[in-house]
Amino acid sequence: MGVVAVAVAGVLVVVAVILVIMSVRIARQVPALEALVAPDDATLRLDRARRVVAVDDRARTLLGWSASDLGEPGAFDQRVLRDDRTSGAREVHASGGDPVPVVYREVVVPGGSVVVMRDRRPHVALEQRAEASERDAKDAEQRCSDQEARARALEDQIARLAHQVSLETGPPGLSEALWRLELLRQHRSGWLPEPAAADAELIGPAERLAAALTTEVELLREDVGTYAELAEAVMEAELDAAFALGALRMAQELLAAVAKRSESIAVTVRSAADSVGLTVSCTGWTADADAAPALEAVAAAATDLAGSLTLSEEDGSLVAEVTLPRPTR
Repeated sequence: MGVVAVAVAGVLVVVAVILVIMSVRIARQVPALEALVAPDDATLRLDRARRVVAVDDRARTLLGWSASDLGEPGAFDQRVLRDDRTSGAREVHASGGDPVPVVYREVVVPGGSVVVMRDRRPHVALEQRAEASERDAKDAEQRCSDQEARARALEDQIARLAHQVSLETGPPGLSEALWRLELLRQHRSGWLPEPAAADAELIGPAERLAAALTTEVELLREDVGTYAELAEAVMEAELDAAFALGALRMAQELLAAVAKRSESIAVTVRSAADSVGLTVSCTGWTADADAAPALEAVAAAATDLAGSLTLSEEDGSLVAEVTLPRPTR
């Protein structure tokens, strides 16, 4: 009997020790779980078969599910998680099937796990309002940009109309008179055999412009030493004398600005139904601050004529392109 009593006592001691160890472990787990659950978090308790055995009021309000709705093994995974146990910011599904944004995590506890969900709907609403505000700001910026573009287009249209009016109201013989003076200048420079006589009839503006540009590039080769040529003169439409003279003056000042900073120059002139274009292409281009004022002046002159000057510089080359809109008749 004594031996049996000793054996029984030993078993009881072992059992007591096990109970003490389990108590300590449980005591350690409870604070850890409490630390993970905030006052507003919703919680559900799952057993080892992943049956929901308890749902607190916050979880019931958040999702609409009761413990009995999810009491079958796997029902929680299928209906709420859609078989996705990913932790972190994600969506779970309410009883009506609607997605609910939450911060999701599971904590393993003896006998199963505890699901902790933090409602992210207020945060998502803030994000959506911030995105809406950002979109509104971008829309407002775009509207402002569109209004500025329309204003610029209106200014361009007004400038064209003003230019048209100035052409129609100016002295009708002004462009012809200026051409005669230009021919006198070329003759004085020694590059025109004869000046235009006072009573001589001038050739057509297109031919006049091509001949004058040919003279300009010859003067450039001789006076500066830079190779220059009239690469092409494409006259698809009849050219006005005033626009021919404007194109010539543009070419003269562009050539003067780039001549000493280029190895070779090619000039192209073209006329179309709606515009006159002039292109000066330079190779072996060396940028120089002294050229800037002349180019800016040419750009301003083009703007005065409701046109534009576009400069493109790349890999030692410069292309200056002037476009002048033609008046409508």
